[in-house]
Amino acid sequence: MALQTAAINPKEFGVFIAEETTVGTFATSGFQGVEVESISMPTFNDLRVMEQRSGSDGRVVNSGDLLKHEPGAVHEIAISGVLTHQNATILLENALGKEVATNFITLASGYEHTDFAFGAGSSGAHNTISVLIQGHSSVASTYKIPGVVISSLVLSANSQENGGRFNFEMTGQTRCTVASSPAARVSSGLTDYSTGYVYMGEFTEDKVVMDEEVILDQFSLNIENPVQFLGNKLAGGFDGNPEKYVRGVPNLNITANCVVKFDANTNDFFNLSRNLTVASSNGLFLANNSTFASADDFAINIPKAIIEEVSYDEGDYLKLSTTLKMVDGGSGNLISVRVPD
Repeated sequence: MALQTAAINPKEFGVFIAEETTVGTFATSGFQGVEVESISMPTFNDLRVMEQRSGSDGRVVNSGDLLKHEPGAVHEIAISGVLTHQNATILLENALGKEVATNFITLASGYEHTDFAFGAGSSGAHNTISVLIQGHSSVASTYKIPGVVISSLVLSANSQENGGRFNFEMTGQTRCTVASSPAARVSSGLTDYSTGYVYMGEFTEDKVVMDEEVILDQFSLNIENPVQFLGNKLAGGFDGNPEKYVRGVPNLNITANCVVKFDANTNDFFNLSRNLTVASSNGLFLANNSTFASADDFAINIPKAIIEEVSYDEGDYLKLSTTLKMVDGGSGNLISVRVPD
């Protein structure tokens, strides 16, 4: 084989995500490009035996001792990128496990996710998504990852950096089969990422934390919604695909970190944290309209929350780093998100 002299720029790789119309079946269209910070390979957790087995000759592992077995392995994919009006809906629907209804994703008090089956129809991205790592045109280096569930999603922004633009970090998991050999590039069904970025400046109404109006310097929303893959789907032999997907087990955990100006409105946050005081109506309210249902851009409302942690954040002026934890108040909504158009 001749030496290859061409070098490949990492920026020539791409990442795309798409809703699946059938749970666990790789999508054939509707892929939305993601502006990523870097390219990383999935973590393939196949069973790999690399030790010498009993009865082998010599004192070094033999090639015949090696074993690789994929079926039943849970693979992980981590993606960090820029949140846009185009990818926000796919990410939030899947992370929260709920489909958008009239621009809002809302989880009500007492919420339990409805389990779903491998091979079932899937309208929207709330069940599973496909992730495409688009390789270089000159080398077969494309990976197709079906049946992905976002178990962790973080949306974050800093008003002092990049104009307050939101980034995201997601971790997705799948127990569906992923081809061990990369494929050729996908040539159709792809839409390049856009510059329809999401900014903190879209929260033009008063920012409210623990029922108090605040000046918000930094913000992050952290959604932890675990997935369990149950059973083994048998279709012409054991392939490792799960029979059922179960979300929110052992529980759904949503937190928000708000770095706010320390003043008379936020001075009591330490006491609220010590006493585990639950917000009366607006643990977190970020929107462009004082009536949340009338918000027409990215917005977040968590009615009931406690302060899990709070500490001073020193800088040019004194701030508080405040971590809120969503709680169920027994009625109303747990969280409502107005997705960007």
